[in-house]
Amino acid sequence: MPDWIVPEAIEIPWKTFSGGECIWQIDENDDWKFTYFVMKHPHTGKWVSNLSEGVDHETPASAVLEVKQHFTRCINRCLASRPLEEFLDELKPGLIEAMGSEQAAAVTEALKVEAAGAASFQVRELPWLMTRAGNMITRGGREFPWPFTYLAVRKADHWKLDDGEPRATRSETQLDAQRHFEARISRLTTGPLEHEMRGQLIEAAKEGLESLLAAIQQTYGLKLEKLAPGLDVTAS
Repeated sequence: MPDWIVPEAIEIPWKTFSGGECIWQIDENDDWKFTYFVMKHPHTGKWVSNLSEGVDHETPASAVLEVKQHFTRCINRCLASRPLEEFLDELKPGLIEAMGSEQAAAVTEALKVEAAGAASFQVRELPWLMTRAGNMITRGGREFPWPFTYLAVRKADHWKLDDGEPRATRSETQLDAQRHFEARISRLTTGPLEHEMRGQLIEAAKEGLESLLAAIQQTYGLKLEKLAPGLDVTAS
């Protein structure tokens, strides 16, 4: 069974102090919106974080781990997974355009066999709610605990996302928010996400089959030497 190549949260860029305290101070335009800190409690002498569910710790390392686990849980809730074969199927029209229908169909089917049991990860679709003013808002919540808010505002003749470009429809404005969200999560994770890989793999296909297979192997770790007999992996 192929390895799961799972996107992971970035390492928290702590600013540390001589006494063991540390902080990740968030600015207004940063990708993440929680400021985290770890400090020694002045009364108990225990190490604590600023998490509402945090507990006392004997060492700063334990409190730092608590924060890291919280950050990882938040990032994981921003992702969704599905069988890699489904993502490869969705790529097929783009591959056909890039490399021709016969070769694209053959490589897609061969890759799907090798991808059985592997996962593909994407950024979750933002959950939108309509406000009483007729606007659309998404701001996380219990099942979507990311600290991001997007507001699509209805104007007289267009829709607008925060300081984004005016759009003719609500769906276009929400798509702007989704793309912004996807780019943000890309910067907060390491590992392949579908919105990144879609364009990269199609560009690789334009350079030939060998380039496409190299990109697939590097990204997903598939054992490409087992591809279907008769498929020329050196074709260009």
